[in-house]
Amino acid sequence: MLPKEEIDLRDANLAEIISILSSDQEILSDDNVVLQIIDKLKQVYTVDQTGKSAYRHEYSRIFGKMKELKDSNPNCLEILGQNIGLVYEKIQKDPDINEEFFKCCLKLYDHINLEIARMNYVDNITREIQNSTSKLNQNIKEIKDTSDSITNEIEDTKQEAKKLRSKLDKAQQETITILGIFSAVVLAFMGGMSFSSSVLESMYLSNVYKVSFICLLIGLVLVNLIYVLFTFIMHINKDRPFKWNRVIIVLDLILIGFMVVDLVAWAIDIKSLAVWIQKSLPWII
Repeated sequence: MLPKEEIDLRDANLAEIISILSSDQEILSDDNVVLQIIDKLKQVYTVDQTGKSAYRHEYSRIFGKMKELKDSNPNCLEILGQNIGLVYEKIQKDPDINEEFFKCCLKLYDHINLEIARMNYVDNITREIQNSTSKLNQNIKEIKDTSDSITNEIEDTKQEAKKLRSKLDKAQQETITILGIFSAVVLAFMGGMSFSSSVLESMYLSNVYKVSFICLLIGLVLVNLIYVLFTFIMHINKDRPFKWNRVIIVLDLILIGFMVVDLVAWAIDIKSLAVWIQKSLPWII
């Protein structure tokens, strides 16, 4: 068995040979270089007197060196495979080659090609995984984009539904407004006509003060009733609090003032007083 120092030295020499074979595709175009490589291999796989080589390369060291070379130059494996094939072919054709040395070179050739095939296979698997991952990410992105598009369409549909709901509510409010205004006008008109007809029918039987008071009272009631109806409709549509309008207040005060004047005139009977003055004091008229 070789000493550890000798084994380390031969491992280093073999690593150097592998580096040379992977450096240039045209390096073995010169037969002298091929012979130099074979001589270096003979120094690594020295055959003793028993016809055996005491050195056996380790597959792990072959792998480590090839991995190092591949990391620095991804194309070196093809060059190495081509050049180790040329060296092995040259050894194989040499009729005087030692059989033990040939077996060692065959094993080296086999291990290198096996590792090249394994690394290429791993690279292919890695590329396929990367391609599959890329396609998967693309599919995920497309699904996400589709999901976002559907979400946006749903949001747009919700917004459209809200707008339609708002339009329906507005249409309902407008319908209520129109019906309310129509009802208020009809009610006020019919009520006014009814009261007016009753008043006109009984005017010749009643006191003029009484008729005037009733007319003023009817006007006061109808004006405030119509205002209350319109204000109620506006409150329903616009949700505004009820409050009295200044115009309505002034109009109410005017009607109430006329009613007070009418009551005062009725109380002192101004018409009878005018007739008495005309009879008693004719020079005044």
